[in-house]
Amino acid sequence: ENIEIAKIAVNCTMTTRISLMNAFQMVCNKTRNSDIDSITEIIKIFFLNFDKGFKAGLPYGGPCLPRDNVAMGTYLRSKKIKNFIPKATDDTNNIIVSNLYRFIKNKKIKHLLVLGLSYKNDTPETTESCSIKLIKKISKHVRVTAYDENQNDMSDKFVEKLNKINNLKQISKYKAIIIMKNKDYLKNIKIHNNTIIIDPWRLYKKKFLFKKNYFPIGAKFLDK
Repeated sequence: ENIEIAKIAVNCTMTTRISLMNAFQMVCNKTRNSDIDSITEIIKIFFLNFDKGFKAGLPYGGPCLPRDNVAMGTYLRSKKIKNFIPKATDDTNNIIVSNLYRFIKNKKIKHLLVLGLSYKNDTPETTESCSIKLIKKISKHVRVTAYDENQNDMSDKFVEKLNKINNLKQISKYKAIIIMKNKDYLKNIKIHNNTIIIDPWRLYKKKFLFKKNYFPIGAKFLDK
């Protein structure tokens, strides 16, 4: 299954990149003083030895990536260019939160510990944070407690009102956990066998793969 999917996925990745470069060519046709070859050279240099974007996990967020996809899509429409890649990318990004919401709802989780609140590691920034979006979506049905190593530096009013734990030692008390950032929150923490662990980054795949209540998104067949 991995080989079959990978073969098609490689070609899908290549063709998406080709179509995206052609979209930028259309932009240059409609923009004065622009040169598609200069732009593609800059893109190639930027991505030289750059491996980000090849780790499946949770949606991108923050103040730049979501904004710039929307901006490019808006510019395409303003120039009457028919290309839907930026919008499709943004739409796909937003679907991930809905999928997690349905998964949590199907598991009938009543109280969930959310590990990680900022949009990426090593920052207190919560702009377009997947964690915040998920919490807002599930909070009507699920009691949420949260933790982030930068929570005391966050200026987000929504975060201020959340019920939070102050240290990782308290993790062991919770019966359902979701790991929202690519960080080793469970290191040296004893987890009960019945604890539900939702792991979109598959950080503990080697350790817990055959544990009944361990759910590494994308690495274990999940029927719901």
